[in-house]
Amino acid sequence: MDLFTNQTTAGSSVAFRLRPDDGSRDDQALLLVYGTWDGASVTLTVSNDRTGTFVPMRDAYGAQIGVFTADSGVSVDVGKHAFGKLTLSGEGGSTSISAEFEDAQ
Repeated sequence: MDLFTNQTTAGSSVAFRLRPDDGSRDDQALLLVYGTWDGASVTLTVSNDRTGTFVPMRDAYGAQIGVFTADSGVSVDVGKHAFGKLTLSGEGGSTSISAEFEDAQ
């Protein structure tokens, strides 16, 4: 699923399902974020439902994770949260970011 395609301005992606439709909770998925950054960052936020409040992802120690400032490909544990959303901020004049999410199925 394409979340951003050459995104040049601040904004958020559509909400996307992190958990596979088959209800399994142990699959992995791949999130790719890449392009020309020029000071921009992309943050992955999560929610238990598509229309709820999206909050930053945090590790077991409370540190925020899921903030990207350079080309990245990360495996997402899709069993922990139901939906994700990406937010682009801090863009510069030449920022052009693309992002893709691929379910492991």
